[in-house]
Amino acid sequence: MEEGEEPVFTHAEETKRQIRREERKAKRIELFKIAKETYKPTDDGEAVGDPYKTLFISRLHKAATETDLRREFEGYGTIERVRIVRDKKSRSRGYAFIVYERERDMKGLPFLPILFN
Repeated sequence: MEEGEEPVFTHAEETKRQIRREERKAKRIELFKIAKETYKPTDDGEAVGDPYKTLFISRLHKAATETDLRREFEGYGTIERVRIVRDKKSRSRGYAFIVYERERDMKGLPFLPILFN
């Protein structure tokens, strides 16, 4: 096979690959359904704060820390709390919440550039 050329699979191999893709998709859908049924935001002790003082940050780099976010956003006002949402293995899910002490601090934020991508 030459550079840039795609591998050629037999019909049987392609069928097996398609079956595995469908099985993985069905498993993801089932795990999502289970998580949706079992997660209750009112029972989450970490889900606290006034929504009018809370800034949602998405598309975080996996290596971003609470300290990085605090350093970037504390220039606009006093931050009460920073929370990067993590999975059960403590890996970042790629989004965070920043809770300011005063609502006017959060509303005073200028257009935010993409900080972590």
